[in-house]
Order: sequence, then structure tokens, then C-alpha cells
Amino acid sequence: MSKRITNIFHVSPANKALAMGYAAVSATSSGIAMFIMSGVHGGQFQSVYPAGYEIWVALAGAISGALALYLTRGWLGLFGKIGLARAVFGACAMALIAALIAGTLIMPVYGTFFAPILVVAAVGLKPWLGVAWMAVVLMAHAMFVRRATELRIEALTADDSAVGQLSPLSQANLYRRRSHMH
Repeated sequence: MSKRITNIFHVSPANKALAMGYAAVSATSSGIAMFIMSGVHGGQFQSVYPAGYEIWVALAGAISGALALYLTRGWLGLFGKIGLARAVFGACAMALIAALIAGTLIMPVYGTFFAPILVVAAVGLKPWLGVAWMAVVLMAHAMFVRRATELRIEALTADDSAVGQLSPLSQANLYRRRSHMH
């Protein structure tokens, strides 16, 4: 099924890696948002908020994760130890940006201020949340490195000549005319 869809849209492996990174960060951000919000009112998530609110919290978490990854994408995808160090810093920045965005979407005034505090407190009380977030962001970093490698190889093998920039039809017409002239 996946192969049929990728054949329709002609998705390259580099773009698949990018999409997988975004999907993983969005899903993790959504789960962490749900986990944190379920503990805000003593675990009474469904009884305190109106019906359907948990869906909005999950959606806001997913949106915030994707936006945070987009905003901090410059920290990810570099090679080597420096690239890994930048990815770790980017993961911390991404978590705070995602908290700001999710907090603003969930509860516009108070959420913007309290969401980053709640995230830091949750990671302090449950370090496995921070480990899970870091693992997912480092996986996304690995996907971005893969994408960068494939794009670099593609750029090195690309034809940079003036004729190489033409469409195949134009190339055929130009080469045919030149071969008759000589």
C-alpha cells in the first residue's frame, strides 16, 4: 500500500525521511501534551473539561510539535559530534517552543506562560519524559542527516552544465540540430 502511494506522489527517500521525522515529533508532542494535561487537575481530565477537549489537547500537541520542529530545523541534520551537540540543544529549544505553542492553543493567556513551566516540572518529576523526547528528536535528527546526505549526493551527481538544465525535449532538439550542423 505504501509503495503504491509513494508511486503516485513520487516521494523520494529523502522526503520520506523528512516526513517520518515530522510525524514522530508530532505524535510524541501530542502524547506528552495529553500526559501533562491529564495531571494538571489531579488526573480528572475528562470530568473538568468539556467533551471533546482532550481531542483538542492532542491536536494542539501535534501541531505544536510540528511547528516547533519547523522553527528549530536548523539545529538538526548536521553531521558529526558538533551536529549531535546542536541536535541536543535543538531538542531542548524545541521542547520549550512546543510548550509555548501548545499552551497558547490550549489556554491562550495562562497556557502561554504556564506550559513551559509545566513541561520543565514534568520532566523533573518524570525524567523518562525527557529521555523519550530526546530519543524521538535524535531519531528525527538522524532522518534529517539521511536527507542531507541524499541531497548532497544528488547535488554532486547533478549535471550543472547549461545543457543539463534544459528539459529532455529541449536537449533532444538542441543536440539533433547540432549534430546536423557539424
